Parts: sequence; C-alpha cells; structure tokens
Amino acid sequence: MMTSDQWANFWWNSITGPHTVILKTVDALLDKNTVVLTVPEDLPWRHSMRQISESEFKQHANSTNTLIQFLDDDEECSRDREPGRYLLENIVRDPTVRNGYRESAGVTIQDYLVQNRALQNCVVWVKGLDGNRASKWIEFCSKYTVHSVEDGLFVLEVKDNVFVPNRKQLKSIKFSDYVGGYDLQLFNSFVLDDPDGRFPYGDNWKKYIANVAALLCGMDAEVSERLIGTTDFKHEEPLERVRCVADMPEFERRGSNVASTHILACSRQGNVAELKKRLWTAQVQVLFPLIEIERMGVIQQLRDEIDVALKELSSGGCPMKQYEKEVETPEDLDLGGLHYMLHQRKADRMYMLYLPDESLRKRIDFLRCCRNTLAHANCCTVAEVQELLDGHQN
Repeated sequence: MMTSDQWANFWWNSITGPHTVILKTVDALLDKNTVVLTVPEDLPWRHSMRQISESEFKQHANSTNTLIQFLDDDEECSRDREPGRYLLENIVRDPTVRNGYRESAGVTIQDYLVQNRALQNCVVWVKGLDGNRASKWIEFCSKYTVHSVEDGLFVLEVKDNVFVPNRKQLKSIKFSDYVGGYDLQLFNSFVLDDPDGRFPYGDNWKKYIANVAALLCGMDAEVSERLIGTTDFKHEEPLERVRCVADMPEFERRGSNVASTHILACSRQGNVAELKKRLWTAQVQVLFPLIEIERMGVIQQLRDEIDVALKELSSGGCPMKQYEKEVETPEDLDLGGLHYMLHQRKADRMYMLYLPDESLRKRIDFLRCCRNTLAHANCCTVAEVQELLDGHQN
C-alpha cells in the first residue's frame, strides 16, 4: 500500500496539471524571473510541492550549490518590516554586505543586493503571503533585476489573486490555470487502482468513487486520497466519513478559514447543503448515464412487445403520450412511460404492457425511482447506489 508521502510525489510528479505548475515555476526561474505563484489556501501536499520544485530546479540548473531558502512571511516577518531590510538582516550571510547598505548612497536596496552578490546561488522562496504583504514583496521584486540565475532569485507563494505588474522580470503562475477537476479524477482513479488490491471495486464503482471524491474535495488531492482510503463506499455515507476526516489531527488547519468552501470547512460549519449539492452533481454525472444505458437495454430487450402495445393503444384511440406528445417508437419511451404501461390497465383489465419477468419489472421500477430522485435534485442513498451499480447491466 502506498503511503501518503508516496501519493504526494505521485500527485506532483505524475499528474499533468500539478506537474505543469512545477515545470512552469522552474522554467520561469531559469529565465531569471521572480515567480509569483498563486496557490489555493489549502494546497495539497505543499511541502512536497516545494521539495520537488527544488529538486527539479537544481537538476535543470545543473547546480548542486544552489540553496533554496524557504521563508514563512506570516511567521518570521513582522507585518511592517520591508522585504529588503529583512533580507539583509536575516538571509545575507556576509556581515560586511549585511551591514554596509546606506540609503544615502543613492543605490536601491535591490541593486545593492545584486551588485554585492548578496543572494548568490540562493532562491528565496517566500510562503504565507497574502494581501498587503504579497503586494510589498511583489513591489520589491519588480525592481530586482538579475543578470544570471546565480545572482539570486525569488518565488513568492501567494494565497490570493494579487495584482502582478507587467514587468519583464516578473512571471505570474496560477495553480488554477493548470489544475482542474479532471486531474483529481485521474489521480483518484490511480488511488483506486492500488496494486495491493485494497479496493475491491468494479469499474463502475471506481468511476463513481473517483468522481464523488473529486467533486467533494475540489482540488485537495490530499483530503481526497484520505477520504477514499477510509471510506467503504458500498456501505457508508461519504458525507459521514468526511466528518471523520475533518477530525483528524493532520487536517486540523485545513479549511480553517471561516469563509472557505473547502470540504472540511463545510463539514465543520454544518454546511450540509453544499456537500449534498456536490454529491448530487457527482451522482448525476455518473449514475444518470448508467440509468439511461439500462433503459436502452430494456427497450431493446422488449422492443417487439412494446411496439405491439404502442400500436394497439394508438389504433384503439388512446395513444401512449409523454409530455403531451404521442410515443411512436419504443426508443422514445422513457422510464416513466415504461413504468406507466407496466402498471396501467386497459379497458379489458389487461395491462398495457405485460412483462412476466418479476425481477425485470422491479428493476425498471427501481431505475425510475433513482432517476426521479436525481431529477428532483436529491441524492441517492448508499443502498440505492449499491443496488444500481452492483445490478447494472449494459
């Protein structure tokens, strides 16, 4: 069984969207740019993202001497401290350079750092940036011009969409531009195909679970992997298991923003309506097509009988109608119409459509019930999902 750390590496190295974010960041650094990297507040496996970015940069820069210095602005910098001053006092190693800057000399602090190679072979990765602090760092870096990678570079990891001025040496990279719902669905599919076989689900189940976890978790692959690994989707309500994940110590800070729509924030705040909406969306995307496939299969199986019944009703002056329009061919008959014909008697007390196979009649009734549930924006229960997926026939 793969560990969480292994899945973290898989997410950032093997899934196209997340890996593209890393490659774009590295390419921008190699082009001597300051990178303004906009990421979700609840970015999955952020430490792995930074480590893999560091490894990729060193590999492509052909340099083992480059140091990536991670700086947490939220914890290490006072809110009123200017970035340049902080760098001089806390990052620059040479004491002569550290203490030698004078504003009266008419040289900007950015030029002073470059001229004295104060950040030589150093990439300063500033994390925890939002709002005004992000703007201060962006303003500082917009005036920091280097001639080579060795002069020192910056990555500004920001939580919010902040304004990035159009400067040659600034490169804006947004996580949301490269990572979408398909990336998480694909990742979930790999999780469910764990080579150790810990998930004994068939293909339809795997498709359903991958979709449910993706729509519930948004872009948080870390929470999605944990939800999949701790939920028996055949017998447990996924929204109940979400509450269990929300109580896990390692996710205590995830979704902590009161305004967050993160899955764990919704669970803690009791926003069940939002979570049910996401679950319903996933069910519509996966279950509705399966219901339609079964309807078509039933119609094909009973086509001759349905065709005869429709013609008899039409010739008798009481044609079968759906939505105030006559049903002329079996293929046009929906589950509601099929259910009606199976249960409605004609004047001679015979059913409009007689089907001796009781199990098939019950299956048709069940499919209609599930379709109506979804059509009215309600979620199917775990028991209904299990009956639908386990009993599905193409």
